[in-house]
Amino acid sequence: MEYVISNIVNFVAMVAVLYFGTRKGAKAFVAGRSENIKKSMADAESLFSKADAERKQWKSNWDSIAAHSDKLMKDAVTNVNHLREKTLTAAREQSARISTDTNRLAQSEMEKAKIELQKEIVEESLALSKQFLTASLGEGERKKLVEESLELVSHAG
Repeated sequence: MEYVISNIVNFVAMVAVLYFGTRKGAKAFVAGRSENIKKSMADAESLFSKADAERKQWKSNWDSIAAHSDKLMKDAVTNVNHLREKTLTAAREQSARISTDTNRLAQSEMEKAKIELQKEIVEESLALSKQFLTASLGEGERKKLVEESLELVSHAG
């Protein structure tokens, strides 16, 4: 029993020494730790506020860029549509001009061909007429025909 009592006395002495010896140190430790935690919390709140402000700034920038991008896209679509319409209008006008020029050229070529054909017909008719008249008219009738033709030409001029 003596052993148990001495162990209890030793234990109580140790608790008393720890209590009285570390009471001020424990209070200082707890107070210091509490201050460190408060400071860490304040720093964390400050960092959170800064991070949130930067996030809001980034979001604002992103929204601004997205709006600007949308505007540029709409402008590009408008410009492409305008260019498309302008190009189609120019192509239609060019097509109409080409069609008109082609019709005029075809008509001109037809007139040239018609005149050329008429010349050929006249030349062929004259050749056949000469051949016919030479074969069917006598010398006197030919002279009379030439004189009448000359007289008609001189009166026409």
